[in-house]
Amino acid sequence: MSNKLHIPVLLDESIDSLNLKDDGIYIDCTFGRGGHTFKIASMISSKGKVIAFDRDKEAIDFFNENNKFKNCSIIKSNFSEIVKKLNEIGIEKVDGIIYDLGISSPQIDNKERGFSYLSDNIVDMRMDQQQEKTANFILKNYKYDELFQMFRNYANDKNPIRLCNRIIQFRENNSNNDFFTNDLVKIIRESIDRKILYSKKYPEKKYFQAIRMEVNNEVNEIIMSLNSATSILNKNGRIVVITFNSLEDKIVKDIFAEKSKNLFPKEVPIKDNLKNFNVINKKKIRDDFDSNSRSKSARIRCIERC
Repeated sequence: MSNKLHIPVLLDESIDSLNLKDDGIYIDCTFGRGGHTFKIASMISSKGKVIAFDRDKEAIDFFNENNKFKNCSIIKSNFSEIVKKLNEIGIEKVDGIIYDLGISSPQIDNKERGFSYLSDNIVDMRMDQQQEKTANFILKNYKYDELFQMFRNYANDKNPIRLCNRIIQFRENNSNNDFFTNDLVKIIRESIDRKILYSKKYPEKKYFQAIRMEVNNEVNEIIMSLNSATSILNKNGRIVVITFNSLEDKIVKDIFAEKSKNLFPKEVPIKDNLKNFNVINKKKIRDDFDSNSRSKSARIRCIERC
């Protein structure tokens, strides 16, 4: 495992959005390789705290090998359990929470993890390698309807009939074989329209993403975590989320919009419209786009407790 610190996309912009206090308590829900966690720890005082979450054992090991900050700790857990896990260590309120959604570069670059369509290995795609369900299991066992729903909901393919049929046909013809990334790329490319096939550099990308989201229950994790995270923010505390695809971004946008609604309808004759949260709109930086192609779709959303 590499000890190289991964620099996240939009690092400075996302940290700036947290509006750090010297003695604040901050949560990094997606430790990855520590870019946000260690940056926050270096910017607050010894009276403050940074608590990171991650479900990837490699990330936990990286933290244990590289953490040099006394105000910093990590919890191995899904971030949907943020409130429960913090309560277990006596923390009820925090001053900021950051999420860097999607998949980290070290996970993509490790071909044995089976995330990438650019190298050939058994498709795995687990964030937590201790869980049983893998991408390979899904492709070998999901029924037609389950495959159809997965690609329609997470890949935004309204009619993935050919793809689902080809997956089932492949496993019937190769009943004892695992699915390798090259197998999946070939199946996808044979299933999609030629117009799409030749107009996009990596047309399989969104289908790999859909399978990864299913393996890791990512949509439900995001929804559960954000809804619970808002309950533990101090006044003026902020939640900052970096998203990398339209589905993630819509989920975050909709939750933030719901949380920031006025508590009274406009028709109620009161001087000020009361609300619990304000949406803080941050401009997207493009400085690192040329050097990091994975950052092109990244954007930041931020909400602040009133």
